[in-house]
Amino acid sequence: MANTQPVHDIESLSGVLKDLEADPSKTVIRGQLRGCESVRRSKDYFEPALRQWCMIDIDSLEWDEDTQDHQAMVSHAVSQLPK
Repeated sequence: MANTQPVHDIESLSGVLKDLEADPSKTVIRGQLRGCESVRRSKDYFEPALRQWCMIDIDSLEWDEDTQDHQAMVSHAVSQLPK
């Protein structure tokens, strides 16, 4: 079953993502459901939707520094983005 979670700011987005990370049967889809309730993860069931956030996968970004320094990690990741 697909559902939409409201996200108003970075903290609420973080809360939704933390709730999802413990359940491998769920994922984030940035599109909007096309009027169905039970769907497969397929572009046929979703259409583009405006969002005030973006998802950037940085799992493979090299980082040899302190992994507890989150601010430095974020700064490094942001510095890798195109202008």
